[in-house]
Amino acid sequence: MIEMLNNRQPVMMFVDMGFLPCFDFGEGYYFGGHTHVVCGYDGEKTVLVSEMEPKAPTSMRRAEDIY
Repeated sequence: MIEMLNNRQPVMMFVDMGFLPCFDFGEGYYFGGHTHVVCGYDGEKTVLVSEMEPKAPTSMRRAEDIY
């Protein structure tokens, strides 16, 4: 993912909404039919994703765990 972003290529991720920090559905909620496009990152802590929620930028570690 990092190599693609460094080459200015967005990365599409298929994620489970139950693990996303911008949603609070409670423990045990799973919905795997969600996608994000990662558009960039700050090199260390934050990624920019194509989410409509205002809390969409998330930690790099969290994005790698979800991916």
